[in-house]
Amino acid sequence: MGGAANSRLRISALPGGQRGVLFDQASSCQTFEAESPLIRVPSPLVITAATAKQSEVVRSCCACAGDSSEALQIALFVLTERARGTASDWHWYINMLPASGAGALFLDDMALEALTGTPLRMAADAKLRHLRKQHNSFRQILDAWKTTADAPGSIDFEEFKWATFIVLSRTVSLQSCRALADEQNSQCPNAEDDRALVPLLDMLNHSSEPLARWSVDSDGAVSVFLNVPADSTRSDVARDSAMELTFSYGLKPNTEWVYEYGFMPERNSHDAWPYFTPLSGSPSFVDIKRMWMLELGLTPRVMLSDPGRHRGTYTLPRSTMLSLCLAALDDTSDACLQQIGPIALAYPLFEVRSFLVDSDVKLLQIPNLRKYALVLCSRCLARQASTMQTSLDSYSQLRLPDFSSSAQQQYDTVTNYLAAELVTVRRIAD
Repeated sequence: MGGAANSRLRISALPGGQRGVLFDQASSCQTFEAESPLIRVPSPLVITAATAKQSEVVRSCCACAGDSSEALQIALFVLTERARGTASDWHWYINMLPASGAGALFLDDMALEALTGTPLRMAADAKLRHLRKQHNSFRQILDAWKTTADAPGSIDFEEFKWATFIVLSRTVSLQSCRALADEQNSQCPNAEDDRALVPLLDMLNHSSEPLARWSVDSDGAVSVFLNVPADSTRSDVARDSAMELTFSYGLKPNTEWVYEYGFMPERNSHDAWPYFTPLSGSPSFVDIKRMWMLELGLTPRVMLSDPGRHRGTYTLPRSTMLSLCLAALDDTSDACLQQIGPIALAYPLFEVRSFLVDSDVKLLQIPNLRKYALVLCSRCLARQASTMQTSLDSYSQLRLPDFSSSAQQQYDTVTNYLAAELVTVRRIAD
């Protein structure tokens, strides 16, 4: 199939219980070109939506759910191939995957209670509701398939949740493949797909200073390289007896890290807090504000970056300020009346103190509105911080000796997340 692997690579247990891919330093003076791949995974071994949709049961389930997303197709493929057991052509790969799930979808009731009011809890609740609805929609199809295929494995909701976790935590984007296919006018097998499970690549752990990088070849194969300068050699880098190959999972806020992977980096310089801007006011004014948000391309959720991560003075993006200002205006609020002035509706526009607001520029020119919007946001964040502090104090009192290793890991993740986000929210609020 055109694949390649290096004899100096091995999968090994690491301190802390996780696995990693190690690159052994050659005992001889062996050197080779930096652009030679350590691993090359041929296109037929890259699991994409195109792979998944070859399965009749996957196609039937997606049609029943009314959802043909790549994520669902790959999750259903992994679910059904795992259920096939040793009869599956992908048994070798399924066996390499984690046997159990992690992340927000697998938090226990105590952890979820401690996370009440956080974006992580809201995301977990919403995703679980969505997954239950999906699974219920095609459960009968899966049951019939299991009987016909004589599949020994389970296809219940917990297994579907596990398959979704695999997609969340282990798929990569093949957008570079699309760009390459367009550029070279090649017949790249994965040109129509984005998300993919790539064996071996998905076993590399994350690092902000990765020792490996990957790319998609014109034939759809995925190659993994040592991440070294162009004028260097691999032996120049691999000075130890063995080093762990890592690559970057991307720049994400803490909520996304815990939601997708079940952990977060110790020092995340890209943390941000999702703030939901309520559209308050009379029903007519709320309709106007919704129309404005649609016209301006705004969303009810804005991401507030941790100001402690920025050098010098940090300025909110203009779109964020527009969302906060729209949310702050309320024609039924006495506080808004006192701070901003009376609001008169002139659909689809409105006036503030007889000042016609007919553009986003004029919205930001309303006297005192920016300051008032930031005060309201700060007060809301302070309340959220207070709630998190209470939750953290309560959750921290749990008796650790009674915990299993997995429960201990979850406890550490939740307490670390709450502590980190508490710092972030307080910085933003200040």
